[in-house]
Amino acid sequence: MFDLVRPLGAKRGEVEVNSLGMIPLSRKIGKVDGATDPLGLVRRSLDRQGVEWAPEIEYVLMDGLVVEFELPMETLSVEAYKVAAQATFGTLFHYRFIHGAQVIAQYNTDPRFWTTAWLDLAGVRFDKR
Repeated sequence: MFDLVRPLGAKRGEVEVNSLGMIPLSRKIGKVDGATDPLGLVRRSLDRQGVEWAPEIEYVLMDGLVVEFELPMETLSVEAYKVAAQATFGTLFHYRFIHGAQVIAQYNTDPRFWTTAWLDLAGVRFDKR
């Protein structure tokens, strides 16, 4: 699963507080996987077989510049600290094309290490909808 910090082109002062949640349907025990995975797609911590959730707050500092702080958790255990920043660079073709970038830094608590990712973002609107 992946989501943008805010939509590209977000306006100054916008604030969003939300949480992503996943409830396990299987009781398989996961193991720590040492694979490189900057987007957080591979489990890095021991699976306690609990509810996984990630409360976050997003704030637009100025038009097109957004920051986010997130706490990926399992049940009541904090598994990581995640910060992200997203910038919109501009639009073309009467706002039908938009371009931006995002950087994500995450510190995993167990095992203790940092992961970072840089994303180049582009969107195209084909019609009014």
